[in-house]
Amino acid sequence: TARGRALGRGQIHRADYLYADEDPNATQTLNVDYQTLPDTLLGLIPKSIVWKLMQPVMNNVGLLAVNSAKFWASRTIGDQQ
Repeated sequence: TARGRALGRGQIHRADYLYADEDPNATQTLNVDYQTLPDTLLGLIPKSIVWKLMQPVMNNVGLLAVNSAKFWASRTIGDQQ
């Protein structure tokens, strides 16, 4: 549990879990070697330079802006399921 300056900082985990009969290839898809990340972000940006693009927002003001944008996007766009 965070206290002091770390209060309010946390991590949220969300997942859509499958029942045993919903994944016909469970042996393959649960294999670590199968779970690789693509070489590019959004098919455009090489993952080797993503950290450079993240640097400007990795501070209190930048993260506040990113989190606010994500919050308002979820409020306006919603969960389109």
